[in-house]
Amino acid sequence: MKRKRPFSLLPSLGALTLLGALSTGGYAGPVDDFVADFEKAYQNKEGIAAEARGAALEQLKSAPSAQMVSTALRRLYPDLDTAILEADAGKSIEKLIALTETGDPFLSAEAHYAIGRRLFADQKHEQALPLFQKVANELASHSMRAGESTYYLGVCQEQMLLKKDALGTFETMIAFFGDEVSNRLRDDAVTRIAQLQQDVDGSLGDVANHMGFSERKLALTDTGERTIEVQDHIVAMLDGLIEQAENGPPCDGSCAGQGSGNSPGQGSGSGMGNSNGEQGNGQAQAPPTAAKRILGAARSGWDDMREKARDTEALAGKDADFPARYKKLLKQYFEDLGNEDAASEE
Repeated sequence: MKRKRPFSLLPSLGALTLLGALSTGGYAGPVDDFVADFEKAYQNKEGIAAEARGAALEQLKSAPSAQMVSTALRRLYPDLDTAILEADAGKSIEKLIALTETGDPFLSAEAHYAIGRRLFADQKHEQALPLFQKVANELASHSMRAGESTYYLGVCQEQMLLKKDALGTFETMIAFFGDEVSNRLRDDAVTRIAQLQQDVDGSLGDVANHMGFSERKLALTDTGERTIEVQDHIVAMLDGLIEQAENGPPCDGSCAGQGSGNSPGQGSGSGMGNSNGEQGNGQAQAPPTAAKRILGAARSGWDDMREKARDTEALAGKDADFPARYKKLLKQYFEDLGNEDAASEE
């Protein structure tokens, strides 16, 4: 029976459910047991050359790791090697999808991971998320990439503004795979946890995260409802920062906008399934105007915001409180929006 294609999977598993799945259903035995299972699966498998099988198993036994499993599978299945090396992302993914349907769970796990990494590299986090999720859960007993997949799952959630889910996923990765993943991934997860905890709703960090989401969506020519919602929320948060700078006491940047509620689409521990961001932000300030700002659109809240930003002494006086990376991001963001206006007028 053919397996469902990975894109039919829905990202419905929250961080707490992921934690339970990893603790009970994921691969948790000694590495030697995994190698033994791998060897048993291919010992008498038809269609694989004996020479390739011997070389692959010998290499895996000598230094068992996620990379060695991948190397072994690429020896056993030349089509996997071809698909991974394919320069065209679309063709590579098409070939890899076919390999997920062969009935070999070890091959399927590696192919799912490879597709996820391709999509991740193209910033298609919504599509990559369920693939990493499947490797970290359903296919974890046939892969040594559960830790890596959990890390990339967390990054996808973070980029999709599912802050609570991302925080739980990174904590899960450190708790269950801290000794298995590379130092680079582990250290980055620790850094991301600290940043997620610091970037409270309405803070400068939160504004930057939402701007990053909007830029990514526009780069993918995704100007749908979710993108519009996030852009409106950016306007509301910046209005709040401007008002605070005009009227409020000095703030270190982390207190700006607190109490404004969750950002659009933010997870609530099990909100991974709402990747389209349909959860609204009823407590956020309304945008300056009801119009939506998307490429080629008429005057909107973005225009009001840009005019305010160009001539606001309040923000200018508070300039020292903006971390350098945020000042650069805001400047670039307004310039990009101005370029869009110029292009639409030509």
